Amino acid sequence: MKLTPDLDGILYPDTDMAEAATALLRGVSGQTMINHCLRSYRYGAVIGKSLGRKPDAEALFIAAVLHDLGLEAPYDGPDDFEKNGAVAAERFLLSKGYAEKKASLIHDAILLHTDLAAGADARDEVALLHLGTLIDITGLRLDEIPEKEASAILDEFPRLGCKALFRERIGAQISAKPDCHIAHVSRDQGMLKLLDASSFDDWA
Repeated sequence: MKLTPDLDGILYPDTDMAEAATALLRGVSGQTMINHCLRSYRYGAVIGKSLGRKPDAEALFIAAVLHDLGLEAPYDGPDDFEKNGAVAAERFLLSKGYAEKKASLIHDAILLHTDLAAGADARDEVALLHLGTLIDITGLRLDEIPEKEASAILDEFPRLGCKALFRERIGAQISAKPDCHIAHVSRDQGMLKLLDASSFDDWA
């Protein structure tokens, strides 16, 4: 799987399972969401390097690629979108013969990626998926990404109106499921306000 040359030791795993996960993402998501997922991996991997974290690169990549499945119509349902996506990703991986332990880890990373406590999780993949998505959605901790890496990430995976997409998708989840986890995060931590106020200027 050739997406880009390596950037300062940040690797894209060239494995059959990473390729299968990417194909699933491309099959259900538009380019704005695809770019968000790939940026989230890059941000998580880069900040992980600075924090001394040593994730399984394949597991982190797959978790990032599949972390928002629950926001896509084929995988939406009555549960929290994080749970819907986690369950769908785990089932997909197991159907492809992926190791149960790694599929379970990816399930947990996706389930917890909007939980602020996940940033301190002892499991590197869980913590770095949370941090990668946090950076891409809110801009928080973006100053911990070296300028060269940050510019390269945005050049390769433009935002293409990411703010507007997530305002619409998260708003729809809150409207349909007012007691869901992301609704509580939005009310208690002001997530939508952080989205609106992030340093990324990409509403169009």
